[in-house]
Amino acid sequence: MTDDQKYLYDLNGYLVVPEVLTRQQLDLCNEAVDHQMDKRIVANPERALSDGSTALAGPGKQYYLKRVLQWDRPWCEPFRDMLVNPKISDCLNVLLDTGYRLDTGPGIVLAEAGAEGLVLHGGGSEGCHSNAYFCRDQRFFCGLTVVEIMLADEGPGDGGLVVIPASHKANFPCPRQMKRCEQYEQHIREVHPKAGDAVIFAEATVHGALPWTASHQRRAALFRYNPGFMNYHSMPYELVEPDYIKDMTDQQRAVMQPPSLRR
Repeated sequence: MTDDQKYLYDLNGYLVVPEVLTRQQLDLCNEAVDHQMDKRIVANPERALSDGSTALAGPGKQYYLKRVLQWDRPWCEPFRDMLVNPKISDCLNVLLDTGYRLDTGPGIVLAEAGAEGLVLHGGGSEGCHSNAYFCRDQRFFCGLTVVEIMLADEGPGDGGLVVIPASHKANFPCPRQMKRCEQYEQHIREVHPKAGDAVIFAEATVHGALPWTASHQRRAALFRYNPGFMNYHSMPYELVEPDYIKDMTDQQRAVMQPPSLRR
């Protein structure tokens, strides 16, 4: 991670890393997505992602492909390779320290023209330890960190990813109307990555998505990472409890659970 990248990340709470995928890797990713398209599900079917915002509303839905690392070979392979992509790893080793871990994902976000946006969310002021961010003596101390790898261009006017720059250092809650993109829009920044670029941002950075208006399908692979000692979501695999825990009370067993954010 260059000195310029460190400064820009600390300043804005996000960083665009260009060309983390080669054209061949990008083609393999999109071929895999095409092959798995029948497995897509509506993102959050119980509730509109736009959360009633007139600025984020749209007639269509966003879709999601899950369990990408579990796909049959060869379809899983380009996404498994992303776990150790050197351009991304170089950044995460600085932001999260060596020994960082995949916390959630990857999943593929899909949107056709007319798809609704996603209300802005995240922010360090929400009181979650995993959303922590600070920098001392030129060393980063970050919690949950998102890597969004674009499989299609997101140009000006297309919609897609937006952030509130520097919100990862805010000490007060983001105004509700701002999260709905209905007020203070001048402080909300569209990010315009190209296919093959990665956008790395702190979960502490308030972020979301504008309605998708482009004629091509929006495609983005979403990974979330944490330092090795921290876990936001429950484990994606089963752990075997030692025998001595089995006869504990429910309250005692709760204290013995593996790390995650228990809601």
